[in-house]
Amino acid sequence: MNKKNTYRIEEETTTGWTLVDSEYVNLSKEEAQQKVDALIQTGTTPSRIRVVVELSLIHISDPTRRRGI
Repeated sequence: MNKKNTYRIEEETTTGWTLVDSEYVNLSKEEAQQKVDALIQTGTTPSRIRVVVELSLIHISDPTRRRGI
């Protein structure tokens, strides 16, 4: 299984980190970088933006296989 990561872009607000907009989800790494660049060019402070890897159900449900710890 060779699934590429997808990303979402969040902005820090007074209530914490929130999704910038519904179009800022399920992005490739390149798309996320383009959108971040556009946000910065339109005046968003870079330190208030973060790119987050979206976890799939595989990431969430696949436990580590370590036993006897």
